[in-house]
Amino acid sequence: MNNLDITPELLIDSKVMGKLASASRPFLAKCRLIILAPAQQYCDVILTVNPLWSLSMMWPPAENVGDHKYKYFLRVHPGGALEHFASEMVVTSLYYEAV
Repeated sequence: MNNLDITPELLIDSKVMGKLASASRPFLAKCRLIILAPAQQYCDVILTVNPLWSLSMMWPPAENVGDHKYKYFLRVHPGGALEHFASEMVVTSLYYEAV
């Protein structure tokens, strides 16, 4: 072992580490994004998701811009109302589930 004090029991294969990483992540993450603005304004919200995760549900639906990125174009009102132009609805938060 090249004069190191590492026993063979301590060595771990990279495949085993990859399986442990995927087994240890939560099965489902439910997320809610609330935006509070002092005045009415337009904004782009871009969600970037780790490649180990994928978004299973979004409300209102977001535009997939590729490379694990999702985009919302909104008008934010004081008090927390979010106007989503693609679906023509007003919501109080953005909801998405990552699997």
